[in-house]
Amino acid sequence: MKKTTSTIFFLFFLSLFSVSSQECVVPEQGMEISENTLFCSGNFNLGEGISIISDNVVLDCDGASLVGDGLGYGILVKANDGSIENCNLTNFEVGIYLEESSNNEILDNHISKNRFGIVLFGSEGNTIKDNILEENSRSDEIQISPSKLFEEPEEIIIETEVLGEDEIYKNVLRVKNIDLSDEELAFEFENTFSKFFNITQKNLELKRIYSFNKTSGETKIVLRIVPRIPLQNLSVYEQIPKCMSDLVENIIFESDNYEVIEEDPLIVWTFEALSSEKIVSYEIFKEIDDKCKDLLVSFGIATQFGEEITEEPDNSNLFLLFLLSLMVVFLVLAFMKIKRNQVQN
Repeated sequence: MKKTTSTIFFLFFLSLFSVSSQECVVPEQGMEISENTLFCSGNFNLGEGISIISDNVVLDCDGASLVGDGLGYGILVKANDGSIENCNLTNFEVGIYLEESSNNEILDNHISKNRFGIVLFGSEGNTIKDNILEENSRSDEIQISPSKLFEEPEEIIIETEVLGEDEIYKNVLRVKNIDLSDEELAFEFENTFSKFFNITQKNLELKRIYSFNKTSGETKIVLRIVPRIPLQNLSVYEQIPKCMSDLVENIIFESDNYEVIEEDPLIVWTFEALSSEKIVSYEIFKEIDDKCKDLLVSFGIATQFGEEITEEPDNSNLFLLFLLSLMVVFLVLAFMKIKRNQVQN
């Protein structure tokens, strides 16, 4: 009996020694975990999250804070019968994401300031308890996704046709006047775009500002509409390229005076009168690179203008023409007088 008790105590102390002697691992971005792992405590900035790829793996973060760049996942689980414990996850799209994974334990984690806290796809029988989910911008509830997230996409080259302002406006006319014939559309184009486009560009300035929020993973696009003179019946068109958003429903507009011309998307803001700067803005759920920004097309068309309208006849030219006419008349009269004197003599 005494020998059995001694054996038990020996095994107990041996297990304690083995646990306490486990070396911690510094988390790195893109790390794939296939065995029991203890993270070193501290704060770690990861541009790319951690993946658990083998069954029966225990990940103990030991209070380590994993901080993302607003995109992707903090911890991706693609395995069964494992455990994630004591992790702090901040600033990812999804804090912990389980994909086709079952019978895992998600315990005592603090998941905050992501877009979503915990998301599951095709995963069953998991124990998720004693976690703190707070200040996640889209949801602090456990979410069930109907489709896979963060799939590795095939490299697809999308040929984006950059339309000029005239072609965009022709599309606007076709959409808003579906009953008009081609001849009637051409007449309408000449009476609006051809007549007012150039003068509007001279008297209207469009300034765009981009700001990317790493915490939410959203880009805010601010369009400053600055008239140089009072403008009336102004329409400002924005052709948003597909590299920004495939559909208008994926865009959040912060002003209500816009109209969706096409879902592609093509947007127009309208103003009955504009004499001072106006700001409109919208948000897109991704970061936008410079090449994509260059594909964004904006222009305005107004039909009535203030006193400084540049297309009015130049009064100085008219005055010069008047003086020239007077000089011609004067010279003709002088010539006739000289001829008359010669005849009399």
